Amino acid sequence: MTYHTPGHGLVADALIMHGAVKLLHLSGRIRGVVRRVGDRFEIEGGAIDWERYVRWELHNLVDISVESERELGPLRDLRDAAIDVSNFPVWKQRLKESLNALPTVFDLSPSHAERLKEGRVKIKNGYTLYLPIALTFGKYRVVDYRAVADTPYVVCPSCFALSTLGYLYGVVKIKIEGENGFTIFNISPIPSGELSVIDLITLQRLAGLVYVGGRAGKGLNALGALVYALSVGETIFAVERPVDFVVWRTERSGNNQRAIAEGVYRGQRLMEALALLKLYFPRWPRIVNELGGDVVNLVGEYLVFGGDPYNVVREVVRDLSSRKVDKTRKKRLREADKIAEVFLNLADK
Repeated sequence: MTYHTPGHGLVADALIMHGAVKLLHLSGRIRGVVRRVGDRFEIEGGAIDWERYVRWELHNLVDISVESERELGPLRDLRDAAIDVSNFPVWKQRLKESLNALPTVFDLSPSHAERLKEGRVKIKNGYTLYLPIALTFGKYRVVDYRAVADTPYVVCPSCFALSTLGYLYGVVKIKIEGENGFTIFNISPIPSGELSVIDLITLQRLAGLVYVGGRAGKGLNALGALVYALSVGETIFAVERPVDFVVWRTERSGNNQRAIAEGVYRGQRLMEALALLKLYFPRWPRIVNELGGDVVNLVGEYLVFGGDPYNVVREVVRDLSSRKVDKTRKKRLREADKIAEVFLNLADK
């Protein structure tokens, strides 16, 4: 059986793909492949087991959230990642409705969006996509360099439910608190070309909300957030084929909110490097919290794009050693030497 994401843009389609993969996992259908076709995805897998689906504990968690305004499990992460804070109760209610309807409306056919006339139009029982799951597909568009009100980007209950499931289970969210709001780097693994369903299920172990504080959060960019996510989260090394990471940023400042596309980054070398770093230097997840955001960014640039490893090593050593004295400083220098050894070995590959 082949499923096709509908073509709502790379971010929304990546999330819909992850939502479908989560349903396959829930159904015990772990064999199959996922292919990237431009900004869309093809998923070859088994049929969804809707009997298992209706018994899924997520339904209970959503009911509790809607009825008592108490978020548990992944719903807590969804609440804390929502930039439209005042509208979150509506998101929860719409999620409950679409999840209940999903067994009867599930549709990932090739001409899905065209047939249902999804987009900036008014459709019966339509669902507006929220900024975290669709970037610019909200209620505004840019005309002559200014934002003007427009018809919301509307999708069917199937797309809404699957994209929200993908945001829950297929995205690691790096949250940085600011003086007047917060920034979230959203990171989702996708196939460079083709990945097995089991690889994507494994990569979904990265998903969740991670708070970054202290020096590491100051000045952190998309590549630094990638390093942080793979450093403090699950260690995932062995996937069969190349992996990319699509990264987008959501921000709330006062009453203002926006979403920005950061890019798509090669992830294979990055995952291998950080897995080796954590293997040979188990303290790395703690060290990355002590580095300044600019240094974490530099590590990300090197691990993704390559470059001069000695420059990266010098900056890591300088940053680790500059804030410690006496015996502690010597310990930090020894740790920096271990980090340098891994980075220099990577340069030889």
